Amino acid sequence: MPATMNSQANYVEPTQAEQSFRQSFDLEDPATASESYARYVITAVSLLRDTLLTHHYRRMHMHTMQQLETAARSANRRASAAPSHSSSMSSESSMESEQGDL
Repeated sequence: MPATMNSQANYVEPTQAEQSFRQSFDLEDPATASESYARYVITAVSLLRDTLLTHHYRRMHMHTMQQLETAARSANRRASAAPSHSSSMSSESSMESEQGDL
């Protein structure tokens, strides 16, 4: 029996899932089937958790990088817009020294 899958909703028909379960796990030995299924679920949940965490940390990293880039651009704008205090200070001090000589 072919898998009946609804591509729009992304689910497998219940009868197909049951058949797949029967093929994957020995229902004649419920204890072993239960252990195998538990290992399968633990592995699947672990992989899903790792994937979600990786995605979460990647998004956090990208957000942090965007914040740093924005701060750097802002600092560069402020630095280029501000008058140079060192050049105005040096011209003021040279004017004072000239006046002192008179």
